[in-house]
Amino acid sequence: MSYTAIENNPLQILLTDAARSTGWTFDGAIATHESCNNGSIYLLGYTMTLGATYEYTFEILTITSGLVRTNSGANFTSPGWVHETVQADGDQLSIFSNGNCSITNFTIRLVETINDNKAQNTISFSEKTKKWVSFYSYIPEMAMSMFTKVFSGFDGDIYVHEAGSDSRNNFYGVQYQSIIQFVDNIEPAVPKTFQSLSIQCKELMITTPHGIQTRMG
Repeated sequence: MSYTAIENNPLQILLTDAARSTGWTFDGAIATHESCNNGSIYLLGYTMTLGATYEYTFEILTITSGLVRTNSGANFTSPGWVHETVQADGDQLSIFSNGNCSITNFTIRLVETINDNKAQNTISFSEKTKKWVSFYSYIPEMAMSMFTKVFSGFDGDIYVHEAGSDSRNNFYGVQYQSIIQFVDNIEPAVPKTFQSLSIQCKELMITTPHGIQTRMG
């Protein structure tokens, strides 16, 4: 960061604040970095799923020294548009610079989700039982409920859930498998033997070749 001294006036600098600075400042929609400090800015309020693929763009308005680098590791040293695809390695996207530069027009979108039953990307909460009751593999871009209907958005389209389709556990054209996990934690130090486990449904559940699995294998 830069400091301006006026003749015959003391210049006061809070060194603790200056030491925490990463060199980035914001003015409206433009982020500016000064080469006095090396550091990163982070995208907050947008959760990036580990292993998922994202596409982002931003414009480098000016750069007179050093470089600009994102999570992907690519270095940019000249003005222009940056358009990259990156696989998330954490829960935030960062942009690093060690020079004098300014950037603007940042956008990001998810282009590939992880279709894995164990990814457990979305959790649901029951107002009736006041508990978190289930995990889902799909990742909606937005979700809301109105009366008894649940709506979600994905890739520019709006979907209504539980609309009477015969395709169970099919979200946005992707068919997922279902996993039922039985959990019991009453008196965890006491060994227990369960004689049966029942489920009510209108048709048989088809299990994997291994059937029911326990922690003991």
